[in-house]
Amino acid sequence: MKNKIINITLNTLLAFIVFADINKINAQMIASNYRRYEEIKTQAGKPFIIERTDGINLRFIPLVNKLVALGWDESWVREKFADNSTVFIPKLALTSFNKSKVLKENNSYSWMYTEESDSICKNFIEKYSKSLLNAERIYGVNPEVISALLWCETRHGKVTGDYPILSSFASMAMMSHPTCLLKSIKNTNQYLDSIGVDSIERHEVINKIRERSITKSNWAFEEIKALLTIEKNGSIDILQLKSSWAGAFGWAQFLPSSYLKFSSDGNGDKKVNLFNPSDAIFSVANYLNRSGYIEGNMVAVRRALRNYNRSYDYSNAIANLAERILPIKDDNSTPDSSSQVINNHPAVTGNKTSQQPITIPE
Repeated sequence: MKNKIINITLNTLLAFIVFADINKINAQMIASNYRRYEEIKTQAGKPFIIERTDGINLRFIPLVNKLVALGWDESWVREKFADNSTVFIPKLALTSFNKSKVLKENNSYSWMYTEESDSICKNFIEKYSKSLLNAERIYGVNPEVISALLWCETRHGKVTGDYPILSSFASMAMMSHPTCLLKSIKNTNQYLDSIGVDSIERHEVINKIRERSITKSNWAFEEIKALLTIEKNGSIDILQLKSSWAGAFGWAQFLPSSYLKFSSDGNGDKKVNLFNPSDAIFSVANYLNRSGYIEGNMVAVRRALRNYNRSYDYSNAIANLAERILPIKDDNSTPDSSSQVINNHPAVTGNKTSQQPITIPE
């Protein structure tokens, strides 16, 4: 009887110790992941809220595990996600109902149709004439289009984004997580209630929210892999890299996957820094060339621009600005690349194979 009492006491004590250890571990996890919220101001656009923790945000553990399962070094990946610059951005983890169709008539590129834009792009061409002419000689993309595109994307490098790039993609990759998905559906239902949508249409909208969340989450995860590859290659310190909310960075606003495929060294230093104007110029020229750009053929020019951004307003704004600062002959015939001369330089047309647009899922 005495031994039985002793055994029960020991078992109770062991259970208490184990329970205490579990509570201690949980307390440590909660303490290390104490969530602090901050508002970050942006150079252009609205401020955004970030969720900061000490160490890896527990929300990102599934992403870390998924990367490790694919063969990425665990300690290295954890180091990136544990860095103080890697934060959760709540609004990027949610999928919203697309209201853009209501705003169809509003051309958001109206500022591209001004004399000021014409003057600034002409000055840019004069300032970076050497890089632009070299890019034209190699890739067959004229300076006017490159200048207009970089002006449209980032005001020639003045507005390149304020979002920590790994945080942006990591947050978007959480869209399909049950917690985030349920929040997106709840927000959508509240909006649909406010405009009186019936149950049949509501069901279709909610299904689209689910599909879009999964698609964008998968896309963002692929961009994380591309981003980590860039750092592994020694090209960029991704923890110091800032981007747009959608993860596009530099003067040219490339996604990480675009950088791996199309970036080009414009200043001969054997590195590609998209915050360097020469590298940005060469990279844009390479991208457009690989997208089927043919100088003088406006059908091909606009098609290549839509590969950069699917918006017709976007491609029209850039093409029209380029035409205003140096009119491009609208000729649907394909020039003979072997004899074509551009500003006294022979054009090298390169690979004109059709590329699928590298775009951000809606």
